[in-house]
Amino acid sequence: MKIALELFSSLKIVDNIAVYTGGMLYVKQRIRKIKTFCSKSSMFNFVLLVPNSFEPIDEDKMLYADIDKIYSKSLYDVDLSNIDVLFMPQVDGSSLLKIPRIKKTFPNLKIFATLHDRRHNVTKFDFSMPFYYNGLKHSTIFQYALYLIKKIAFDIS
Repeated sequence: MKIALELFSSLKIVDNIAVYTGGMLYVKQRIRKIKTFCSKSSMFNFVLLVPNSFEPIDEDKMLYADIDKIYSKSLYDVDLSNIDVLFMPQVDGSSLLKIPRIKKTFPNLKIFATLHDRRHNVTKFDFSMPFYYNGLKHSTIFQYALYLIKKIAFDIS
């Protein structure tokens, strides 16, 4: 059984260089857990799906050293036909939309995902936020309207 963990949603591409984002500590913890699990049996094979420009920082080189990697421009460009399980450890709103397209292309693929940074979907509106941020996006009227939409969409009580 081949288990793949994708890093596309966990890395930000800046000037053609893959840069770590806020949830990488969680992602690295998952990598360690999956490596340990797969090392207990020869019937499991673990692979990382990474952007072409991925280069681990010095402190992480040992973590990634003995893991097979598949480099690609995007997750859509990876042939997942020989992958049994895809783990997406840091899914946000935009990468959540990728799952149905991937599932349609590879219907036998099992996909597991962890939603990341969705706290704003379940928290109450913060009237003090416009004092800390500037611009229309952070204005009280815009933020309150966005809160009401999310309250309906996500059933926030």
